[in-house]
Amino acid sequence: MYDGWSRVVEDPQDLQYADTQTIVALTRYSYGGVSFKHVNSKGFKDLFTSPDEKHVKKLVFKGIESAKYAGLYESFVKEVKDGLTLRTFSALKDTKTLAIFYHALEHVPYWFDVGFRQLYGGGSAISNRPRVETSLTKIFGKRGYYAIVYFVTLYWRELGAAVHHRPHEIKEDGTMLMQYYQQFHEQHWWELAYTCCVLWEGEPETFDLAKAMGEVRTFHVLMPLMHIMPSNLSPGNRQG
Repeated sequence: MYDGWSRVVEDPQDLQYADTQTIVALTRYSYGGVSFKHVNSKGFKDLFTSPDEKHVKKLVFKGIESAKYAGLYESFVKEVKDGLTLRTFSALKDTKTLAIFYHALEHVPYWFDVGFRQLYGGGSAISNRPRVETSLTKIFGKRGYYAIVYFVTLYWRELGAAVHHRPHEIKEDGTMLMQYYQQFHEQHWWELAYTCCVLWEGEPETFDLAKAMGEVRTFHVLMPLMHIMPSNLSPGNRQG
């Protein structure tokens, strides 16, 4: 996530001026599912200029040298045109994004932990499910768990777009198993499985992930779930 934000500024030290207003505004305008016209609107340009006092509280990067604003605006517009989507942990506060994030995360303990699989029923409420962090920490330790959460936080949109089945929906007779394996043709699912199985030497207890990964010859390019965004970042809540 830091890499995305550092592409906006010329000097990484300038990220110290990225206050709440900056993060909310630029994250909102960076979502790819919205017309590019928004970043050319007067309302957006006003975020980078302060012609009078009434605009000051809406200014992004408040406190940065005024001479840098033109460069910040040009840099942000260029990066958005090139596909930049700024991401923050706060996006997961929304119920839609949290559900997709959690649905992606819960696949991993299901691969490696038979006990987790036996207790898991795909309940609708996250609070009613077995604690994913308990299982992942048991298998990969705290650092491994944090790394998996960070990876899913970065790519939950791409991971979510590739998933057609929740793991508990795969029947004992293998029904839908081949369809489930198709999600590993999405690069981030393959990388996640490869890291857990090969680099970290995890031993799958449910699915044959080696077979699933071995059958991948090319990655499928899928459109990430850009239309799923936090409600406070939806186009209807934009200014300008």
